[in-house]
Amino acid sequence: MCIHVVKFCLLMMLLIISINGQAKEKLIWVTDDKMELENYFNDVETSIGTDTTKLVVKSLLKFYDIDIQLAQLPRTDRLLTSLPNLCTSNRIKTKARQKENLFSSPVNLFLSTRLYFLYETRFNQGVDLFQSLINENGELISLQLLFDTFPELVLGLSKGRSFGSALDKQLSNIAQENLIYRGGRGRYKALVNMLLKKRIEFILKFPTEAKRELDINVEKYQVSSLAIVGNDQFILGHIACSQSELGQRVIKQSNEILHKLYRQPVFYQAHSRYLSTMDLINFNRFYQQVYQVKPPVSLKANNNVNY
Repeated sequence: MCIHVVKFCLLMMLLIISINGQAKEKLIWVTDDKMELENYFNDVETSIGTDTTKLVVKSLLKFYDIDIQLAQLPRTDRLLTSLPNLCTSNRIKTKARQKENLFSSPVNLFLSTRLYFLYETRFNQGVDLFQSLINENGELISLQLLFDTFPELVLGLSKGRSFGSALDKQLSNIAQENLIYRGGRGRYKALVNMLLKKRIEFILKFPTEAKRELDINVEKYQVSSLAIVGNDQFILGHIACSQSELGQRVIKQSNEILHKLYRQPVFYQAHSRYLSTMDLINFNRFYQQVYQVKPPVSLKANNNVNY
């Protein structure tokens, strides 16, 4: 009797050791932002894209051995179609990308891209050079009209980046001599520096990015911006994974995590802390529209979510 009990106990111990010893599946997670790479596994508040994604990645760590790597957007496009265990975040869902990638529910919401430029680009001795290009709502009528009127001016863009279908379509109609692309590490900062040093006249930025990258220079350089007619009111970022069995599983788990997060103040605050009071009015409306819940603004709510 005792021998059987001992054998049973040994068998159970071996089973437990075997289960605990099973290695988690490796999941490669790529980002094109060095700052994001450095802050994925700490509590540093970085940006909407990083802070919202971290909430999901933190929960996925229970299921996967996640290896965060730096990869620029063109390389990310290639890796998503060549590796079965790769995901990325803050990816805009387009028809072309949907043919090759699997997409989650929205992981973040960005207010619409704006066109940023130096004050002197628009105003010359008090004369508004853009007057005929602006509608009654103070919006730029179109990018094409801007460059048809000023063919000598240049817009700086990040290579491989999408700004949503509406703006991407406008950009496709711009002559190549009016566009300059930057890739590689630090390209976002490089484009801002090019603008401030007057090597280019325009850049496209989400308001939260501009707040982070331009605020310290606004007074010195007098940076202005314009909304663009026909542009989406907001842009949604998604988690995208390879079209594989693992990719399907990660997307399913991410969606379960996200639909719980939508109701949590910690998720709302991962957006709201980067927005101005004025921007929050529209953001709250879009939040309810996209996530189908009222914005969980209460600071007293429980932020400790278990998944």
